[in-house]
Amino acid sequence: MILILTRENSTYDAATKTFWFNLDKQLAENVKHLRFQTFSFRPSTVTAFPHGVLVCSKTLTNLSMKQHVNVLKDQGHRNDTDVVACLHKDKHNDKHVLYTLAAPLTMILDRRSFVNRIDFFFTDLQGNRLDGD
Repeated sequence: MILILTRENSTYDAATKTFWFNLDKQLAENVKHLRFQTFSFRPSTVTAFPHGVLVCSKTLTNLSMKQHVNVLKDQGHRNDTDVVACLHKDKHNDKHVLYTLAAPLTMILDRRSFVNRIDFFFTDLQGNRLDGD
């Protein structure tokens, strides 16, 4: 099964800067992995473009069989996080910056959970949510 998730097919909550994708039905029982082949984000309201952009999803983090990402810090080294992936600057100039996934990403799913909505939000490396497409 291939899922194509685009801004045009989502509901955007401007207050939380979150993209929501509604599923008509639960993923088939035999779907045990999600593979992100490509992923991109273009920030729209930043004055200084960050080195990277974090892709976050509470839904996918809860659905993941294993803890997917740890954010290492000076104190409290292992922080629980909703980070799914990190996007890097791909094409940019003074006015247009695009962040993309460097390589495909696979997540192993825990199929004991029911999901009918998937959320995505994007943050800079300090955890501040970003607007964009």
